Amino acid sequence: MARYAEAIEYDLRAHHRLSVGDLWVVPQRWRELLNLIERLPAHCQWRHEQYNDPDFAQAMVEAFPEPPEPSPPGWSEWSPVLDALAGVNDRLSVLIATKGDGKTPPKMQARPVTEFQRAREGVKKRSAREDHDFLMSALLRGRPSAAGEELAE
Repeated sequence: MARYAEAIEYDLRAHHRLSVGDLWVVPQRWRELLNLIERLPAHCQWRHEQYNDPDFAQAMVEAFPEPPEPSPPGWSEWSPVLDALAGVNDRLSVLIATKGDGKTPPKMQARPVTEFQRAREGVKKRSAREDHDFLMSALLRGRPSAAGEELAE
C-alpha cells in the first residue's frame, strides 16, 4: 500500500468520497478498505501507477507468461466514446461485406491495447536492452579505446 498510497488516496476520494484515514484508523474497517481498493475502476490512478511500475510489470509477466484475453468493458465503464466506436465498427463491417466478394466478413472486434499489454511490451523492451548492453560490454571488454588504453570493466 505504501508504494501507491497517494494514488489510492486520490482514487478513494475521487470515486467514493472517502479518506483512507477514516478507514485505516479502525482495524475492523481494513477489510472494507481493501475491498474498495480492489474494486476501483480499471482506469483509476492506482492501476495506472501499477502498470507503469517496472517491478509490478515484471511480476505480472512472470505470473502470466501469456497475456489474458481482454474482457469487454463493464457497464460502469461504458461511455459515449465506446458507443461511437462500436457503431463505427458495425458500419465498417457492413461496408466490407458489401464491397467485398459478397461473403459475410468475419466479425471484427476492436482490440484496444490494455495497460497490462503495454507493461508487458515495456518489460520485453527493457529485457532486450539489457541483453544488448550485456553483449556489447562483452564484445568491448579488452578492446583498446581511442586513446590506446583498455576499457575498464
